[in-house]
Amino acid sequence: MASVGPTPARRTVGAFDVRYFIALALGLIGVFLVIVALLADPELEKTGGIHANLWTGIGLIVAAAVFAVWARLRPLYVDASAPAEAPPQTVGAPEPELYARDDDTPGGRAGPGR
Repeated sequence: MASVGPTPARRTVGAFDVRYFIALALGLIGVFLVIVALLADPELEKTGGIHANLWTGIGLIVAAAVFAVWARLRPLYVDASAPAEAPPQTVGAPEPELYARDDDTPGGRAGPGR
């Protein structure tokens, strides 16, 4: 019989899912375009008879809804038991070395010709 190990603790990323930010941005632009389309002159002769602001706004609102539904139905999970990628740096801690140095001269150069 196979032993079943403990299941890792999982949690969703919630509101920090990038798909929510994309949905918000597309939705705001779409609502703005629909409002402009309803209040401003459509200038249909410039767009070949198509009410461009209205249809683009509706399309962006639909795309925003798709992103929001996608994020809601397929949430992203993170492993809560995994350690953080890097420990937080404390205030006043020395900066890490950026270059490997050969000797004690500044910049790791041994001489002027190097």
